[in-house]
Amino acid sequence: MQLKTEQYALDLPEQLHEPFYQLYFLIKENAPQALEEFKYGVPFFSYKGLLAFISKTPKKDRLYIAFFTPHFKKDNFKLEIFEETKILKKWVFSSQNAFDKDKPILKELLLESLKFKDLKKN
Repeated sequence: MQLKTEQYALDLPEQLHEPFYQLYFLIKENAPQALEEFKYGVPFFSYKGLLAFISKTPKKDRLYIAFFTPHFKKDNFKLEIFEETKILKKWVFSSQNAFDKDKPILKELLLESLKFKDLKKN
C-alpha cells in the first residue's frame, strides 16, 4: 500500500477504516495486475486504463467505490459494439455490514471491468 493511500485511510473516520481496507484488498486480491496510484486526492487503480477508485462522500461519513466499466451500444445492424466512453458504477458504504452484503456484486463488477480491459485493443 502506498504511503499516501495509507494516510488517506488513517484520516477517515474510525468507522470507515475497516470498509476502506476491505475495498482496497478486494481490488488487490482480484486484480493484482492493477497499478495503484494516488490521483485527485484519492486511491486509484489502473489496468489498461482507469479501473476503479475509492473515495469518501462530501460529508465524509460514508465511503464509495467507483468502477469504470464498458459502455455498449447497438450499431445500425443491431450489433453490440464497445464504446470508448466509460460509465462509473458507484457503491456507497456507511458500515462493514453494508460492505459484507454487497461484496459478491462488487467482485463481479471488478472482474467484468478486467475482462473488458483484456478484450480491448491496446
